[in-house]
Amino acid sequence: NAVPMTTPVMDPNRAPVAFGRRAVPQLFEQLQVQDPAHKVRALTSLCDLVHEPERLYQTVTGGFLKQLQVLLQDDDAAVRSKTCELLHLVMNHSIGRSALLASGLLPSLSHLMDDPSTSCRTNVHRVLSGLAQLPAVTLSLTESTLVPKLMLKLRHLEEVRREKQEEEQELLLSTLTSCSRLDPLPALASDGVPILGQTLTHTSPSIRREAAAALMALRSGWRTGPTG
Repeated sequence: NAVPMTTPVMDPNRAPVAFGRRAVPQLFEQLQVQDPAHKVRALTSLCDLVHEPERLYQTVTGGFLKQLQVLLQDDDAAVRSKTCELLHLVMNHSIGRSALLASGLLPSLSHLMDDPSTSCRTNVHRVLSGLAQLPAVTLSLTESTLVPKLMLKLRHLEEVRREKQEEEQELLLSTLTSCSRLDPLPALASDGVPILGQTLTHTSPSIRREAAAALMALRSGWRTGPTG
């Protein structure tokens, strides 16, 4: 009896992937189309590929990361969120962190802290929190305007206290702690102590724990911080 031939089932959530070294360039080419759904499928396939060391290396050394700049400003929330997810996966590897820092994408990422999409904001904070674990990156973050933006965002989150934003707030506090350990002055100058003190009353134990860690990081700068 003849064995029936089966047709491979294409995943509708992913773009087709070319063979070998052509895969990454082809997917980045597909990111230039206008259709948001097509871009999301290509980004999803890229998220799969960067788990492979060779494809990750190709992505970060081939100048492809700079192409993501326009996607971080895309009108479609799913495109912005999936782009941040890809950057988070890239950031999980040392070569990816170095490439991300050199890509000039950090200002665009920090702008997305106020994105209307919860998924996008959370992915942004995953990237920033991971990057802030590295001293060289943390120095770059503290020298930028990121810490005052983090404090403003934390103040807003404290005012609304929505359950679906708790992971976002935990990640924000983690980034703030890393930055404040290196230089507490930017957070102190942004009313860090009273804002974090308010956060200590949060109903979430994990958020209270992160707030306490951030306050501990600020402690060394209390004497030299601004008074008022």
